[in-house]
Amino acid sequence: MALAWEPNGDKFAMIHAENPSSTKVNVSFYSMTKKTTTEAKGKKKAQTTLTKEVNLVETLEGKQCNSLFWSPAGRHIIMAGLGDSASGTIEFYDLETKALVVKEHYRANQVVWDPSGRTLATVVSQPIKGGHFKFHGQR
Repeated sequence: MALAWEPNGDKFAMIHAENPSSTKVNVSFYSMTKKTTTEAKGKKKAQTTLTKEVNLVETLEGKQCNSLFWSPAGRHIIMAGLGDSASGTIEFYDLETKALVVKEHYRANQVVWDPSGRTLATVVSQPIKGGHFKFHGQR
């Protein structure tokens, strides 16, 4: 189970399930503000009021993820199944358009956004015999 706050917004996401060992989980998105609009009467304009209150935005059911990663700018979130026992599924979700793109990186155990939020890196890292690895970059 996991919880992650949107970096520059008022939302958070939470992975939850009835059974903690379940392979299919739900991901719920919550907002910390509630917008209320009152109708216009006569010559008065419609008025929007923001109230500080926790509100369920939506729930995605039957996901295969164990980690959440918000884009640095918010709005987009990665729902990832990381680790040896997970599926390697990486789901990109846009909270505004509700668009979902699913990719896979078998045995991935790390996900990192670049600071601009335009690029994502997924990594498979594992210990090796001898305890260290020397990398030689070449051009």
